[in-house]
Amino acid sequence: MKLMTKLVLAMLVAGFVGLGTPKANAGPTDAITVTVTLSEILSVDVQPGAWAIGAIALNGTNTLTSCTATNDGNVAETFTINGANGAGAWANGAAIGADQFMLKASIDSGASWSIAVLNGGNVLKTPVAAGAGLPFQLQYSAPSSDTKGGGVAQGFSVTVTASKAP
Repeated sequence: MKLMTKLVLAMLVAGFVGLGTPKANAGPTDAITVTVTLSEILSVDVQPGAWAIGAIALNGTNTLTSCTATNDGNVAETFTINGANGAGAWANGAAIGADQFMLKASIDSGASWSIAVLNGGNVLKTPVAAGAGLPFQLQYSAPSSDTKGGGVAQGFSVTVTASKAP
């Protein structure tokens, strides 16, 4: 009987202790914390898409006064500008010379032509905010002499590349 009394007493104590302990049940609602991060998008749109210089004399220049590179991405970008060599073997160089033309860019309405547009590329501007447009101008200077011959097409491309700004 002593054993039965102890058992009943232990059950009663456990029941009373259980009544005093709050239940660990959730309420009528609960929440999930969601973390979302947008992917970084790097994108640039350059207008106009073509520049028709046409025939030009040796030592001549031609200026494209209205260009815009727009940051179509969602982060601040650095724009780098790169010029290729001519299709008929004229080289794109830092100065004009025999079979070598020069291409420069300006981001101050042509007040200075301080950005060389070379094969290796140079920074056009950093940072450029998402959605912002960067007006710029291009100036082409023809070679001082030509060994390839008149009528040889010397077209080339200019590429603006977007990278994440520091």
